[in-house]
Amino acid sequence: PGFFPEEQHLLLQTFADQAVIAIENVRLFTELEARNRELTEALDQQTATSEVLKVISRSTFELEPVLETLIENAIRLCGADRGQVYKAEGEVLRSATAYGLAPEAVEYLEQRPLPIGPSSMAGRAALERRTIHSSDVLAETWFQPPDDRHKILGLRTVLAVPMLRGETVVGVFTIWKTTVEPFTDRQIELVTTFADQAVIAIENVRLFKELEARSRELTHSVEELRVLGEVSQAVSSTLELETVLATIVGRAVQMSGSYEGIVYEFDEVTQTFHARATHQITPEHLEALRRTPVRLGEGAVGR
Repeated sequence: PGFFPEEQHLLLQTFADQAVIAIENVRLFTELEARNRELTEALDQQTATSEVLKVISRSTFELEPVLETLIENAIRLCGADRGQVYKAEGEVLRSATAYGLAPEAVEYLEQRPLPIGPSSMAGRAALERRTIHSSDVLAETWFQPPDDRHKILGLRTVLAVPMLRGETVVGVFTIWKTTVEPFTDRQIELVTTFADQAVIAIENVRLFKELEARSRELTHSVEELRVLGEVSQAVSSTLELETVLATIVGRAVQMSGSYEGIVYEFDEVTQTFHARATHQITPEHLEALRRTPVRLGEGAVGR
């Protein structure tokens, strides 16, 4: 029994103050460390997004490089092991690209489209048009894939995000871990952003192909009108039948991408066909036609 001396009170107070400093130092350091992690993650995400946008702008008409960049960055930033992007085709999902898989596994996926339905992660995400996150897919009672792909791919924690254009499912963006470790909300949000960017890339390619096809059609139509104009001009500018027929058969061969062409005239008296105008016919071929006229009902022309 007894009291501590006054000088010990002061000493203990000093130690208490130092303890406060130590606790505050740890708290501030921990907060700073967490903030640094957040800033680093944000910077990584911004860098990855910038890389993706660059790839999209440079590969406007090539889909594979964009999807590869997206899935690679998603796996790296989310701490996943593997990933895959599916494209929707009718009632199935076909593998568009994969990352972190052995060549034989990639070949396996390419040869076996995944049905859209409730028994797989990607199929369920496409069916329900919502993000599906499973901390351990093997523990899910509904998980019954149509083959052994879950064993080949090593699926455990899986995140599947549908790629939507309005209400239309364009595909599914999937990443997974081979161990049980759920993805964070921030990581899920990031993968959703990547899935949206994948939709933009797919739409860019689709629109470009449609525009390219339409341009070809218009070019062909313009060429057809030009050729018809030339034929009309030939018909109206001369009474020489051979000149008109030669123009017609020449343009017909040109527009149809054919090898050669002949205009025959039918002789009702002899019931035979005679070559009146030709294009790119060899002299030997023409001489043979003149020696042996085509008779009505014989061969393709006669029939």
